[in-house]
Amino acid sequence: MNARFALLVTAAVSLACGGVPDVKGTLGATCGSAGGPVPSVDLAELAGPVDAAPGLVLEVTAEGFVIDGEETDTLQAFSEAQERASEIADAMGEEASGGVGVAIGADVTGSRVVEVLDGLAGLGVSDIRFLLRSPEPRAATAYLDPDYAADLRERAAEIEPSMRMTVLAAEVDSLLAACPGGQNAFAAVAHASPEMRCQLMVAGLEEALPSCPFTDGAAVVTALQVMFEPPPYDVVTLALTLDANAEPFEVPKDAAWSAIAPLWQPRSGQSARWVLEGAAAKPSSKPGPAGPKPAPTPARAASSASVGKIQASGPLDATLVTKVMARARAPVRACYEQSVARNPSTAGSMVLKVVVGADGRVSSAKAEDDTVGDAQLTSCLIASARKLRFPSSGGVTTVEMPLVFSAR
Repeated sequence: MNARFALLVTAAVSLACGGVPDVKGTLGATCGSAGGPVPSVDLAELAGPVDAAPGLVLEVTAEGFVIDGEETDTLQAFSEAQERASEIADAMGEEASGGVGVAIGADVTGSRVVEVLDGLAGLGVSDIRFLLRSPEPRAATAYLDPDYAADLRERAAEIEPSMRMTVLAAEVDSLLAACPGGQNAFAAVAHASPEMRCQLMVAGLEEALPSCPFTDGAAVVTALQVMFEPPPYDVVTLALTLDANAEPFEVPKDAAWSAIAPLWQPRSGQSARWVLEGAAAKPSSKPGPAGPKPAPTPARAASSASVGKIQASGPLDATLVTKVMARARAPVRACYEQSVARNPSTAGSMVLKVVVGADGRVSSAKAEDDTVGDAQLTSCLIASARKLRFPSSGGVTTVEMPLVFSAR
């Protein structure tokens, strides 16, 4: 029996490829790279300064947008993406990164650029950071397993850009087949915002890999290096503050973005309103017919659902728990809005208590100290909480999320 055990240990050490890799040390620079994931659009090239990284990236093509990593044909989804990014920052006790990064395809025309900026202004966005690529190449990534990285990058190059992240995620998941804790950690970050996904993955794997001797840790980390690696160039940012009362900046209607960006570069950081050439002198609107204006439609009373300080007791790291629970904030609001639609005076407070099992799944959820008294609201909140996924921890963790609902 002892001989068989010794043989098993020897095999485990051999399959571990030299032991558990330094996940945080290897992926730290990748996770912290400016600009986040590689934009799928072909950025225009421009030399210039690198300002602070934006909090959220909006990719603009001639046909549509990529917002928070998801393709869409409307800008309306942008507000939701901003809200998710802000929630995660709040849950971590940090301020949301300033500015919106706008990555515009090099061949997108001036008329499309002005259309997008007008749309962002309509959503209340004013701090713009245009993302462009520097002609100076970035230092090459030091892959943990260079041969595997070369093979993986070669295969990824043959895949449509919009599908590469999905395919690389499947590769990582397959590498973690013998590591349930790593798979749980990977699944737990699937719906996190792009700027948080890498950091959450590092935290989960640091905990999971030491207990998975039959998993090739070097291959897992290398695949993540490829998955989250920054562009092969530095990202240059041109700043713009949209101001309807500022001097106009005239944009050639049919010019490509690669030709427009250098025109704005000398004024980077200034306020302006971007208009198409010849439109600056035209009145913004024609006078309406004489007579009284119709009364504005009264706005519906606002309601709010606020989340208090999240408490966690158990083996799961409190910071990681807070990050995962941040994804519950949007469903909490959605559940409350449904309740208000049924009864506009719905208000009160409760504590949502969630028990997380050793496998990272929610084993139970219930509402305590409930002063709201809406059974449908409670059922909705519990159903949403049960969908959360945490990294495996080897023990039970209890999480309490205080909720306050107010109808105003």
